[in-house]
Amino acid sequence: MSFFTSLSILILVSLIQASLQLVPSIFMIFYHYASGKKSRKNADSLALFFLLGVETFATIMFLSIYSIYYSVFFNFPSIELKIFPWVLAGITLALSIVSFFFYFRKSNGTELFLSRKLAKNLLFRAKSVKTRSDAFALGFFTSIGELIFNLPLFVLAVVSINQFNDIPRSPFASLFIIASAIPVISIFAMYHAGYNLAEIERRRIKDKTFFRFVIPLGFLLLAFSLFSMGVFK
Repeated sequence: MSFFTSLSILILVSLIQASLQLVPSIFMIFYHYASGKKSRKNADSLALFFLLGVETFATIMFLSIYSIYYSVFFNFPSIELKIFPWVLAGITLALSIVSFFFYFRKSNGTELFLSRKLAKNLLFRAKSVKTRSDAFALGFFTSIGELIFNLPLFVLAVVSINQFNDIPRSPFASLFIIASAIPVISIFAMYHAGYNLAEIERRRIKDKTFFRFVIPLGFLLLAFSLFSMGVFK
């Protein structure tokens, strides 16, 4: 796989990662209640630790998958796993279909695919954050809620970055991990621009159709790319 093909897949993976909606929706609720209970300075401090939780999850995921990938394909070069690209292609194609029909629930709001019990639990924790450790844990564990969608993205990011043979890989890995923070930063910026919870939610409802098509289309393009050229070619 050429450098530009690998880079294109990495960019597409990062865009899908930045389009997922669970983390920003929980952050939106969390920051609203934190601002109401505490000063803006304290709320901003809690927001920073929420963001650190999100980035810690992304870093651990990336490094764990990278370690597994390196161990399998570099320490045991005789192992033939030609089916691996096809498995990834099948998974991304399935996620394209699943995300289109099930990522957003059928409603006028922005309810996501989570079970009602889990959604209520996350909302309760978002409203109850008191300490920095609470905020960090909320950011970290909220990210786990979308594992079905973001795990293949991390795998593809690792595979793509490992195709960069003649240039440093760490900057690309860092940029991918930072992409996980973009939705949170955008909500944070909206609060600081003077938007309130109701206005941000109306904006998210307006953007719902856009994300409902962008996420499945992104997975579909990934599947098409993998089917067309294979990630190891």
